[in-house]
Amino acid sequence: MTVVWLLLWDDIVGHETAKRNIRTAISAGRISHAYLFAGPRGVGKSLVALATASTLNCEHGGCGECETCSRILRGVHPDVVVLEPEQKVVTMDQVRSMRLDAYRKPRECDYKVYVIRDAERMQTETANALLKILEEPPPGVVFILLSANPESLLLTIRSRCQILYFSLILHEEIAAYLMQQGISREEAELLSRTSGGVLGRALKWASDSWRRERREVVIEIARRLHKAGLSLTLGLVEELYRQVRGPAEEVAASYSSQLEELDDGSLDSGTLAKIKKELGKKSKREQAKIEADGLREILMVLSSWYRDILVLSEGVGKDLVINVDRSKELSADVGMVETDRALECIRFIGEARRAIARNVDHRANLERTLFNIQEVLSA
Repeated sequence: MTVVWLLLWDDIVGHETAKRNIRTAISAGRISHAYLFAGPRGVGKSLVALATASTLNCEHGGCGECETCSRILRGVHPDVVVLEPEQKVVTMDQVRSMRLDAYRKPRECDYKVYVIRDAERMQTETANALLKILEEPPPGVVFILLSANPESLLLTIRSRCQILYFSLILHEEIAAYLMQQGISREEAELLSRTSGGVLGRALKWASDSWRRERREVVIEIARRLHKAGLSLTLGLVEELYRQVRGPAEEVAASYSSQLEELDDGSLDSGTLAKIKKELGKKSKREQAKIEADGLREILMVLSSWYRDILVLSEGVGKDLVINVDRSKELSADVGMVETDRALECIRFIGEARRAIARNVDHRANLERTLFNIQEVLSA
């Protein structure tokens, strides 16, 4: 295979070691049958997985521009399958279907590639079903497991995979990339710092003004908590929950419109009922994901505020401040929030983040977190 490393790989920011290992393996014809990409959500594991699939199957070695690459990157190529968890788990049916398909020859290309997102979301029985094909893989098949929590995977699964680690991206690299996309230096600097090292988040914030507006709301709430009473704190909880729920309600409305359009008499009742049921399930899954992601973003902003207060209180250096556009407000809050109390606030926010994974009700999670912070700050 003549390998031409063009736009496909050059457009992926960071992760030089992981990219180099994959590219070297393909060039040498030593691609593994199974990989585990381990690292935080949103840092680019999926991009590298799709770039790997494109490079294996593109006749130009991964040009990023041909029909094969285009279809793979758009998720419509028959030989590259991406498994998304259904109702928060990778199901047995999904793995069984993938196993059956894996033993069939590729429809168009040299390799069949299966990308499993959130691979840790497999119950033991399902993981054991996947293990069987990892132990005796058919030729010309590559499995790429993506996980933000690889320790949750069975040891036997991990031992069958070549593990590549993905870390958070330096904010300088994110800022440089954003400026290449035409974003001003000042905005790129702010977005890169508030992204938490996740390029995908920076891009979302760059394109979605409502996310930046939500950040402003969260910061104002953080500033009000140190002097809020119980009644005001409850109101702040409701305001934050509206920020979580709002985007999900837009999704619900979109699916509702789709259902209304289907009910035009062109489908028989049985087919219509089946489609409505599937759309209803899909709507609920998407709403749940949007709510959880929104709450994570809100908690991240909240935590960054108290972190910045700590950084400034300890005199570590202004270059480490995340919320660089709110330096005046931060300086004011440094004098009102003691270091040990800021640390306690960050601890409560960490507990709230972990509660998301345990499926704790989002409103209840926010209520407990804000009341804990209010109590610490007003003590």
